[in-house]
Amino acid sequence: MFKKVIIGTLATGIMLSGAGGVFAETPTDTGVKLKTIDNKKSFVKKKETQDFPGYKSKGEIPTVKEWNGVTWYLKGATEVSKNSWTGHYEGWRTSNN
Repeated sequence: MFKKVIIGTLATGIMLSGAGGVFAETPTDTGVKLKTIDNKKSFVKKKETQDFPGYKSKGEIPTVKEWNGVTWYLKGATEVSKNSWTGHYEGWRTSNN
């Protein structure tokens, strides 16, 4: 009986001290992130993918590309036909919420 009281008291102390955050579950990446800036406006960052075709060789494909207000990062490449490659990119688009 005394052992249960000690364990219960210890558990209550941990939760009240704020250490309960250590035991909280970490959310998984859903591809959408919410940011709050000092002016209290919220911005949503959404992960997008984009293919850019027309490269003559794999070595010609840039690892980072700026297009349509997004910085795109190369994630892979596919040879579509002889001397024709497509770069597969991933980027984050920010919009006001």
